[in-house]
Amino acid sequence: MTQVDQFESVFRAAVKEQFEYSAVEIKKVMVVTDKDKSATEVLAKKLEQYLSHILGDHDLSWVIVTGDQFETAEELKDLVEDSNPDLIMTYRNLHTKAWQFKFSLGTHLDVLLQAVNAPVLLIPHPDADYAARHAFASTGRVMAVTDDLEADNNLVSRAIQFTVKDGTLFLVHIENEKVFERYINVISKISTIDTENARERIKEQLLKEPADYIESCIEQIKELDIPLVVESVVDMGQHVRKYKNLIEQNQIDLLVMNTKDSEQLAMHRIAYPLAIELREIPLLML
Repeated sequence: MTQVDQFESVFRAAVKEQFEYSAVEIKKVMVVTDKDKSATEVLAKKLEQYLSHILGDHDLSWVIVTGDQFETAEELKDLVEDSNPDLIMTYRNLHTKAWQFKFSLGTHLDVLLQAVNAPVLLIPHPDADYAARHAFASTGRVMAVTDDLEADNNLVSRAIQFTVKDGTLFLVHIENEKVFERYINVISKISTIDTENARERIKEQLLKEPADYIESCIEQIKELDIPLVVESVVDMGQHVRKYKNLIEQNQIDLLVMNTKDSEQLAMHRIAYPLAIELREIPLLML
């Protein structure tokens, strides 16, 4: 390696992404169900109480969409686009009994998550009995997850916004251990590279970058005097299993994650398997 290469490596390693908080004002909320008006209004009232610390006391515009207003995913998409809400609240498998099975989100939700700009708060199905006991009690323990946390200002900002005063925000970055081992295996076949040194240094750098970013999140939260505690979790492992264990161990009330992927039509990386697996608590899907 030349001196120029060494200098460039040191310079790049010293560059750190810095978090910048940006709150998004919520003025219009849409509640979507496949039920009648009475049942939908009851659910909307429950959700209003659940998110009262986020929605605040200011005048909000509430849009109630009942089951008789749409049948297809296209019809629901048109209703959302006409209303242009800042937040959509709904549940999986609208207009179907498939919510009883742990296999899908349903076509309506698939379309909403990919074709509509507004974030979706996905709640446990109101007819099911699998919701966690604390699912609608509060958002005192919120977790933001991704496998690419550094420089994800929108994800962290939303998670901050949805955490109650004096609550705890878990910022979690999990590197895919299987992918890491695959690349280390390739490196082990290149005689000019010290495999063990590469393993140690690459792992160190992979975990250092998100850890540094979380530290910048903590610093700005303190600077802005936002009253919450931040817990940093940066590790390697199998994504879904690791996240599920963390959520159960820490009794998380709300999970925040990205859904859209600019490079593809399919849902963003780990979002779909997590949304399928985690039915017990609300999920904020951006």
